[in-house]
Amino acid sequence: MACGRRYRGFAYRRLFRCGECGCTISMEVQKGHQYLRCTKKKGRCRQRFLREEEATRQLDALLEACSMHPRTAERLLAKLDGIQASEHEAGKAERIKLREEIRLADEQIARLTLAFASSDLSLQEFRALKNRLLLENKARSEELAKLEAGNGSLWLEPMRRFVNASRDASSIARAKELRPKADFTRNLGSNLTLRDQRLAWDRRGVWQLVETSEFVSLKSLGNRGEGLTERERDEEDTGEWSGGESNSRPHHCERCALPTELPPRIVPTKTTNSAGWGV
Repeated sequence: MACGRRYRGFAYRRLFRCGECGCTISMEVQKGHQYLRCTKKKGRCRQRFLREEEATRQLDALLEACSMHPRTAERLLAKLDGIQASEHEAGKAERIKLREEIRLADEQIARLTLAFASSDLSLQEFRALKNRLLLENKARSEELAKLEAGNGSLWLEPMRRFVNASRDASSIARAKELRPKADFTRNLGSNLTLRDQRLAWDRRGVWQLVETSEFVSLKSLGNRGEGLTERERDEEDTGEWSGGESNSRPHHCERCALPTELPPRIVPTKTTNSAGWGV
């Protein structure tokens, strides 16, 4: 219990491992400041201490790199909802068909039971036909359950969690509390290491998307909306999200785009020699 109280204020304790020897990175207080250090339980290690404030600065930079503008996040979430709705509607006909096939198979089983009760079928025939219908109905029921659960869109929920977390990353980075920064980093990647006073991590799962050019484009799209009026944002959104050309042109001609006067272009004249070849 006393040990728990002793380490309660160390938000980054055991969050990282040493990049040289692989030991756990612990924390301790020196001259009123908290430091991250290697426990060096495996032997000699040359890694130096890292002050908590510097570790926080590096984590904040990581969170900012993973952050997404709230306006962009709202648009992406709306698009994901639209995709889910369209896929649900597309599978509606298939679900109706499966339910009808299950109903017909249940009626066949009921008729088989009556036929067996009236001695029209032998026990062996009854069991064979009934087992075949039951197996077919089980497969239909499993397929129907998958369609109703939306298993064809299993990627949507992880993507929603990614967008929501990316939207919150910037606010976590700007906050003073250290524990949320540590918790976010744990969910962000694996192989969190400290080497040469630099924090490093391997992004895992959907967080690998932040390294792509598409994510960088989304970040710049959200940041461009700062300071614009609603009308200007709507006009910009129409151009960016409607699949327009990447080499888009301005809506009006800038006065400084071309010089007011251009020197006359002198085109050399062609002369023809006696053989008819241009000179």
